[in-house]
Amino acid sequence: MRKIAFIIICLGFSLFVQAQSQHRLLRSGDKSYQEENFNKAEEDYRKALEKKPSSKGSYNLGNSIYKQKDRFDRAGEYYLDAAEKASDPVLKSNAYHNLGNAYFLSLIHISEPTRPRLI
Repeated sequence: MRKIAFIIICLGFSLFVQAQSQHRLLRSGDKSYQEENFNKAEEDYRKALEKKPSSKGSYNLGNSIYKQKDRFDRAGEYYLDAAEKASDPVLKSNAYHNLGNAYFLSLIHISEPTRPRLI
């Protein structure tokens, strides 16, 4: 009985640590994004999504990819994923809005100064 309790406690602790790690990666990605280090933000968001997929993580990853040149089609994939998984109507709306921008830009390859603004 003690072994079973010990195993359950260890599993619970490992899940807690994994969730903390995913949250830490999302926050690190947010910080890198604010510092306009979009490559680092993309890396952190990808790692966070590997640990635990989330609509917010997909949305943020889409934003970090969108800010890099000529990767609008790839950003659109993550916006679509975020929009399909989102339960928050604001996040869903923002993801669809940015998906439209990414799709539009992937068709015409607009230069930086005339890009539509992300929400």
